Amino acid sequence: MFTGLRRSDAVRLGRPYIQNDRIVTKIKKSGDIVQVSIPIHAAFRQTLNTIPQGHSSLIVTAQGAARSEKAFTNWIIEAGRDAGLPPHRSPHGLRKAACIRLAQAGCSASEIMSITGHKNLAEVETYVKEANKSKLADSATAKTYGAA
Repeated sequence: MFTGLRRSDAVRLGRPYIQNDRIVTKIKKSGDIVQVSIPIHAAFRQTLNTIPQGHSSLIVTAQGAARSEKAFTNWIIEAGRDAGLPPHRSPHGLRKAACIRLAQAGCSASEIMSITGHKNLAEVETYVKEANKSKLADSATAKTYGAA
């Protein structure tokens, strides 16, 4: 939720990627490589502090081994089911939720892209379109009829 990274990039993350209270990593999609430098939010820092120092990966199994992409997906699906969420939850849903959360906070598409590593503005707009509708409706109503 705090990085908006693709599952392939999330499962690779480890302590070496944490530099000066930021996650600094290169992400790859469709042959393109993008470097991101994501500040570590205080709530995320609390979670990171619970991971034993001996683990080089941040997302690990109960035995401390790094999770594969497929195992990570299954883990998220199981966690969603255990939490009583509707079916078909996935790591991509967390990525989408991160984008929507950023949009609802008023972040521009460029700000969102700087965190998630998206290179295509159209992709980000797909994620945040719904989040922006309410704000746009409020703005349009205020312009037309004045403040509520």
